[in-house]
Parts: sequence; structure tokens; C-alpha cells
Amino acid sequence: MACSGALNRGTPNNPFRREQPKSAVAPATSTASGGNQLEVGAWLDSSKATAPFTTFVTYWLSCDDDPASVESQIEPGDQRRILWFPALFDYGPTPRSRNGYTFRSDAEGCLRRLASIVAKYRARTYGVHLADEPESVAWNDRAPDEAPNVNQYNADLTTAAALVHRVWGAELKVSINVAGVPAGLAIPDGFDRIALEAYGVDWLAHLRNLEALTSLPVLLMPPAFVSGNPQSQDAIVAQRVRDQLAYAKTDPRIVGLYWFIWCCDDVTTGTKDFYAAGGTSLPLTQAAVRALWGS
Repeated sequence: MACSGALNRGTPNNPFRREQPKSAVAPATSTASGGNQLEVGAWLDSSKATAPFTTFVTYWLSCDDDPASVESQIEPGDQRRILWFPALFDYGPTPRSRNGYTFRSDAEGCLRRLASIVAKYRARTYGVHLADEPESVAWNDRAPDEAPNVNQYNADLTTAAALVHRVWGAELKVSINVAGVPAGLAIPDGFDRIALEAYGVDWLAHLRNLEALTSLPVLLMPPAFVSGNPQSQDAIVAQRVRDQLAYAKTDPRIVGLYWFIWCCDDVTTGTKDFYAAGGTSLPLTQAAVRALWGS
């Protein structure tokens, strides 16, 4: 699968870009109440370390593993709600490019094999998440002579959402997350929530544009990571997390905060300059994340 922060229009998402996109509309919500109750979780996280300051966890459900082995990852004593992430889309070569999403032909069979697990934990279920940044992945999943189509996967996403509702239950809330709101973006039919990556200084303008585009409830995704020097960026990211929490409490369209990412300091792979709130290099950001719930 594509990790959150996938390429957007051919360049990596920059959590510190300084240009604001033009807002489509003025703020549509009042900022006076401050009483919005929020669910809080971390991207693909189900660790015990986050239990004191989260209300839901995420479990990745593989279509290729035995259901018993899939269930073995679930902590029976954990009372937090569950956001299921079934792997209905493969990420890899497509007829158009080297990497993109492909809707699995056995998606319904996958959901039926995993249905007993979801049913067992139905009382704890918060929802079902289906895809990460499909508009960004679609932007790059094209032949060199093709124009980008950010809605390329929408038909398959609608089919996937309908399958979840039909096989696992019509009452389950199904979501995807987007990296931004590019021109021409259309939210696929059949979804119940939309998550927005809010990493950059332009997060509020993107949120306003998204809220003008759809009436769906929003999961706001604060940044809890940096690429580069953590000491120079920690205070900036921590303040962004605090700003987004303060705003989320005033906007009734925002139903939860799903920050990216808890995890760790990555000093062994890749460029060795990726740091996340769960490590030791972002103490201010970690403190801000811990304050998301119960503040």
C-alpha cells in the first residue's frame, strides 16, 4: 500500500510549504462553541503505548492471510474502538505505470472471509478505511502521454464501499483519506467519512475547500512527523497540532483526529532522516499529540 504522504502531482508532500491555496469559500462553521467531542487515533496504530491518549486503534486486515492469524494481532483486553483497514486494493504495477492501485478481483471473497472477525468486535467498531491518498496515487498512475485524472479510482472505490456495507453491515462508517483538494477532485459515492491530511501551513484552506466539496464528516489528520532536522522543526509541528486541535473543537464537521504518525525514529533505512512522535526526537510534538485526547 502507499504510505500516507504519497507523491502528490509528482512531488513529495512538504509539511512546511508556505503558500496558501486560494480558499473556495469562507469558513462555513462557527468558532464560538469549543465543545466538539472528538475521537482520536494514530495512523495504522494499535500499540499499547498510545492507549492513554487515543480512543480508537487501526487494524490492517490482509486478504491473503488466514483469518485466525489476522485476529491474533487484536489485543483482547483493549477497549478502544477499532478502525478496520481491509486490503482491498493492491499497490504496484498497473497497465498505465509502475505503481498504482488495483481493486482486487476477490474483494468480496476477502470481506466474507474476514466477516466473522469484524462481527466478533462489532461493538468496538469505529469504521472501515479503504484507501490512502487515492487522488495522489492516481495522479502518478498514468502513461507519460496521458493527462492526470485524480478521480481515476472513484468507480472502484464506490464499488468497494458498497461491498463493505453489503457484506459487513450497512451501518458501518466507511472512509478514505486524501492528501489535498486538487482541482477537479470528486469524492466517490458511498462513503460516510473523509479524512484530510493537514500537514502543511495551508491545512485550513484545504479543509475549507473539502467542506465546500462534500457534506461528509471529516477526520482531520495532524502532522506528527518530520523529514530532516527534528530539532529545527519540532516546535513548528507541535504548534500545528495544537492549532488543529483548537480548531477541530469549534468545527462540527470534524468528528475525529487521526494523526500521522506515531511509530518511531527511522535512522536505519532510506534517507535516515524521518522522525515521528513515538520516537525520542520530537518531544514537543509528542507532548502535543498526547494532549489531543482529554484536553
